Amino acid sequence: MGEVERAREAAPKLPKESSEQKKTEKEPKLDPASKKTTKKKANEKEKQTAEFFVRELTRPIHNTNRSVTCDNWFSSIPVFDKMRVDFGIFMTGSK
Repeated sequence: MGEVERAREAAPKLPKESSEQKKTEKEPKLDPASKKTTKKKANEKEKQTAEFFVRELTRPIHNTNRSVTCDNWFSSIPVFDKMRVDFGIFMTGSK
């Protein structure tokens, strides 16, 4: 089994919504302030997911002082710092 398949299996699974749930549940109307909060939560979850995949896909080369190049979805200073300090991997990314 390859690294990508292992990472997919280890990724958190989200429950699927049934079509009946979608019909019965209406989205509540949100004021602009709560939309910002929702976007913040979505961005935080996205960052956690990106960090998870970076960590899992680089697991075979942890603590080898190698360099990994990634695209902008995986690029963030906190992820880069954590990978360098905790796992001994230097990273380069686009922004």
